[in-house]
Amino acid sequence: MCHFQQVRDHQQLPAVTHVDGTARTRTVTAHNTSLNFNGAAVINRTSDLVDYVLTRGLDGVVLDCRFYHTRKPAA
Repeated sequence: MCHFQQVRDHQQLPAVTHVDGTARTRTVTAHNTSLNFNGAAVINRTSDLVDYVLTRGLDGVVLDCRFYHTRKPAA
């Protein structure tokens, strides 16, 4: 399901903030996920999700109502 939300601080979320100041969030249920990536099947295991997050360079992911932030390597 897609939801439209007003972004509070567009400078914190420039990649997902549209010109009208909104972002479109997508939610899924435990039995109906649409998270997949090119050339791979639908992600339905936590290990696949971790691999996806790390290989795509995402800042984090929400899983079971918790936000998990990825750690960036020390410079």
